[in-house]
Amino acid sequence: MLDADGNGRPDSWSNSSKFTRSSAEVSSGGFSGRHFSTSNSGYTISQNVLNLTAGSTYSFTGWANIPPTNDAFTFKFEGKWRDASGNDIRTDTIKSYTGRGGQGVYLTRRNLEIGDSG
Repeated sequence: MLDADGNGRPDSWSNSSKFTRSSAEVSSGGFSGRHFSTSNSGYTISQNVLNLTAGSTYSFTGWANIPPTNDAFTFKFEGKWRDASGNDIRTDTIKSYTGRGGQGVYLTRRNLEIGDSG
């Protein structure tokens, strides 16, 4: 996970103090993204991938380590499809985790197909 400007946040991802670059828990490579919030409020982290083609299939792989917590939570991997103007076409839930934490390490893979929007 690149951090070229040295601000502690992963480049090419949405900017949030609740999402930082970390070497503490890594699936592969030297760094991963770490979610951290004490406010018990919802938030969204996103990464835009450009130049996708309608009718094509793309593969998603995500890794999550959900540590023990007494807080109830929902954590989702989603694919949100937008047209060239940035308008939402649809959202695919790839995997959703709910509960109280301590659910361990998960690796999620799923192929997603972009439909023809027009």
